[in-house]
Amino acid sequence: LSRETLEGLRTFKQKLISIESQAQAMREMLVDLLDDEEDMRRLALSKPRITVLRTVDSTAAEEEERERELLIEEWEMLLEYYLLRYETISSEASRLLEEARDLEETVALIISSRRLELSRIELILSICSIAVGTGAMMSGIFGMNLLSGLEVTRGVFWTVFGLIIVGVIVVGWGVLQYVKRHTGGLWDV
Repeated sequence: LSRETLEGLRTFKQKLISIESQAQAMREMLVDLLDDEEDMRRLALSKPRITVLRTVDSTAAEEEERERELLIEEWEMLLEYYLLRYETISSEASRLLEEARDLEETVALIISSRRLELSRIELILSICSIAVGTGAMMSGIFGMNLLSGLEVTRGVFWTVFGLIIVGVIVVGWGVLQYVKRHTGGLWDV
């Protein structure tokens, strides 16, 4: 995962949110328009009006009314088509947005997992530091140039060296067991 990939995901998500909100707004506007009979009549009247004199027979007026009704139906069909298209766009944007959120959660889990691994490594290094520090303390005690009589005895150096190594291992193992016990078994090396 690179910084550019994550930035691209963030930008993509923002665009999807914008598209989804615009599609929802258009959808609501079209639903309101389709539900309002008066607005639909005004759309049908946007065609040039033919003035019918009262003396003209009623068939011409009926024909004009039928023509207006057909025009209203055409407007309704056109608006319903647009409504369907905007609903499709909105649902597709919602689906893609949900996938982007899922991907974002997956990325967060991966990053959290990597952070946990780094914490484990840091803890192991701290345990090693404690163990080595204990060994350094023991060698410092024996190396203080104080006469104890052990410094002239043959084989004491290797015995003390072995005891320091064993002490380092025991301290390291003990600290590791302590950490395992106090993390509820969640931390296994």
